[in-house]
Amino acid sequence: MRFTSPSRTIPSICLAIYGCGQLDRVADFINNSGEYVEDGVTFTPGMIAGQYAFEQVKLDRKGYDTRRLQKYLSFLADAGAYFSEEEALQRADDLINNFTADFFKR
Repeated sequence: MRFTSPSRTIPSICLAIYGCGQLDRVADFINNSGEYVEDGVTFTPGMIAGQYAFEQVKLDRKGYDTRRLQKYLSFLADAGAYFSEEEALQRADDLINNFTADFFKR
């Protein structure tokens, strides 16, 4: 069963944040890693923050929208993480489009 179209480029996922657990540890990881390289892919702080917001909204199970993404990015910034909100929202949007689009097609 194919969940993605053959022409779609699937964005890489930073697996390291799954081991961080708590919000403050994710913020520390973002601040201390700079541009983090995993399996040859470079992740910027904004990309990691966007992935975090995407994952949190996914766990909410209330649907994907910018307001919810911004809420989790705000929590992350309040915990001390420094990142580009614009880049984080773009990254979260890319993840949403790539990992949810095929489930809504009929």
